[in-house]
Formats: sequence, structure tokens, C-alpha cells
Amino acid sequence: KISGKDKTALIEDADSDHEMLLDNVSNRLVVPYGHRSSILLSDGSMVYLNSGTTIEFPTEFDNDKREISVSGEIFIEVEKDEKKPFIIRTPKSIITVHGTSFNLSSYADEMSESVVLLEGSVEIENSGSSLLLKPNQKAEFAEGKILCKNIDVSEYISWMKGYLELNNIPLTDLLMKISRYYNVKFRFSNEMDLSVHRCMGKLFLSDNLDDVLDAFTNLTHLSYEKESDSMIYINDLNIEPMKRLIE
Repeated sequence: KISGKDKTALIEDADSDHEMLLDNVSNRLVVPYGHRSSILLSDGSMVYLNSGTTIEFPTEFDNDKREISVSGEIFIEVEKDEKKPFIIRTPKSIITVHGTSFNLSSYADEMSESVVLLEGSVEIENSGSSLLLKPNQKAEFAEGKILCKNIDVSEYISWMKGYLELNNIPLTDLLMKISRYYNVKFRFSNEMDLSVHRCMGKLFLSDNLDDVLDAFTNLTHLSYEKESDSMIYINDLNIEPMKRLIE
């Protein structure tokens, strides 16, 4: 955890792979793939960072605003301060809040960005458009448009609890999540269009990657072969209706 209180920084339970640049004005934390971290900001706001996330934040916020920049995925519990709105800048949007908790996913290698709101309210600006998000709603930005829909928020914050809740998710998206979480890459034949196949259930994020891959094969009827510690080949697609749960 990193605290900007009293213009100091405290790092606890952080891997040596974390990159941290700290001065008395602006700080930058890079969480590599395969790791997660958390930050306690100087105003008391708590930020949980998923794999492959970069956050920039000041050691101490200005008198009139609180502002950070994020690329990747975070869950944040913003400390309420009506006199100081909290602003998050991403590569695609600007999010303004006063006191709330929500999940933000904005990876540079993905075309879309999403905000899922648990409580409070947030205002989102993107390409000249704006939207006021309500609890249990998801805003997604793609191709300059903001789409809003009601959702079950548990699916989007399950990564914080050690599992992935899968709700009709394309296999390509699931493999991307596993890839980030365990810092591995997947390879498969061009003849296998995994984007058209979907799955449901819970995938528990064990410390043992083999356990996760075995559960993945039980869910999908795919097989896998480890080409190296960081490269996994997916093959033998033989899928019927993909509606099985991982026990």
C-alpha cells in the first residue's frame, strides 16, 4: 500500500517487480502482468489495481481538486469531499466523482473502456458526450459513443475476490483475462474462432496456473499444451453448447 499522507510514501506487500517513481509532486506506479497492488491516497481514497495497470497520482492533492490518471483496471473507493471533486483521466475519457465506489477498465490494447458503478454517482465525459451513471449500471465507450446498461456488478469486481465470474463471456475475452492475471500468452489455430464461443460459471484464480488451465479445459472442451512457462497452445476445439459451470 502507498500512502501520500504527510508527503511520505509507504510500500507494503509489494513485489519487487512493481515499478514506483516517487517525488514530492507526482508519483507513478506500474503493476506488471501477473501481479496486483493497492494504494491508499492522501485523501483517504482506496485504489485496488489489477494486472497491467499504471496509475499516476500526486503525493498531496491540490486545494481545489483531486486528480489521478489511470491506464488499466482499478476498483476505487473515493473518499467523499463535496468541495473537492475527484477526477480520473484515462486514455479515452474523464470521470468526475464526489464520493463513490466503482470499477474502471481502460487497457491501452483494448478498443473499449468501461465503468461499473456500485454506489454513488459518477459523471463521464468522452469525445464531447457526457453521461451520469447510476448504481448497478455499466457505461462502455467504443468508437466515440457511450453505451449504458443495467448489470450485475459482481461480475465486474470478482477479480478482487480471487475468482472470475463468467456471464456469457467470449472465450477470447476470458483468455485475455487469464493472460493478464498470470502473465502468460496464448496461441491457437486461426481455424478456431474462439470469439463466437461463450461460457458461464466461476473460474477460481488459484496460485497454481495448471489448476486454472485444467478448469478452463473442463469448461470449454479445449485442451492445452505448455510450450514454455509463458506460452500456452490451445487446441482440439470440440464445443457443443458451452453452458457448463466450473465446480
